[in-house]
Amino acid sequence: MTIVAAKTNTYGPGTLDIQLEQGADFGLTLRLTKNAVAWDLTLVTLVAKMATDWTPSSEEDVSLTVTKTAAVDKNEITVGLTAAQTAAIVPPKTTPTGPGPANAPRKIKLGGWVLDATEGGVVSRLLEGDVWLDRDPQT
Repeated sequence: MTIVAAKTNTYGPGTLDIQLEQGADFGLTLRLTKNAVAWDLTLVTLVAKMATDWTPSSEEDVSLTVTKTAAVDKNEITVGLTAAQTAAIVPPKTTPTGPGPANAPRKIKLGGWVLDATEGGVVSRLLEGDVWLDRDPQT
C-alpha cells in the first residue's frame, strides 16, 4: 500500500489518495482525533467504501473493512482489503498514468474512496481521496 498524497483541510474531510497493489493485502492504520484530542470511537460506527470509474462484476461499490484496534486511547482503526479483493479488481482499459517517477510501476486511476463516521445519529465524512491501482507491484 502506498499513500500517494495527503492533505488536511480546515473545513470538510481530509484528502488521502491511496494506491492498491493488485493481488496484495491493503491495510491503512489511522489514529483519529476530534478537537485535537484522541477520539474515543467506542460508540462510533465507521464505514469505508470505494467507488470506481468502472463497473465491477457485482455492480456495487466495494466495501473496505474497518476494524477498531485496541489502542489505549480507543482512537485507532485499520481500513483494509484482502489480497483476494484486490486480485478481483478488473481495471479499466486505459493508458497507465499517475503520480511517481517515469520508471514507477504502471498506475491506473480506479476512482475514489471515502471514510464516514456516524456518532449520535450524525454522519460525518472524515476522509476522501483517489484510488490508484498498481498493476505491476514491486516486491
